[in-house]
Amino acid sequence: MPLDQAQQWARDFTTTLPVAQQQNMAGLIMASIQANAAAGSQRQKDVTTDLQRQYPTASVQNEQYLRDANGKIVIDPNTGTARRIDHVVVQNDQVIDVVETTSNSADKSGQLQHEADTRAAGGLYIRDRNTGRLLPVPNVSRLERRP
Repeated sequence: MPLDQAQQWARDFTTTLPVAQQQNMAGLIMASIQANAAAGSQRQKDVTTDLQRQYPTASVQNEQYLRDANGKIVIDPNTGTARRIDHVVVQNDQVIDVVETTSNSADKSGQLQHEADTRAAGGLYIRDRNTGRLLPVPNVSRLERRP
């Protein structure tokens, strides 16, 4: 869940509590959300660094939208949203690795289904940021779990 959606959820949730508890719970929940967001950001950076080490002659491109054969960003008809891939590794005009970074405990089944649905709707490509070419994405993201 993106940070802004998590913050809205926290605000909505705390309004269901007795007034005396709302302030304390809101602060606690927001601190937890912010800590989780910081940990997620660090995981993303760490995986990018590791991919750059693993593929030293490749281009590691983060946050790539799935696109159709015409280069248009594809919208998943079930969610009404596009799918961004965390990390795409490109070498010699080919996508050689596709990675979704996550925590050790997060359930990613919904996100992987979203990716599968976006692919089924035609989102089988990314646009290489270095060349501008559309490149086929051969498979669904693999999960890279980190603490």
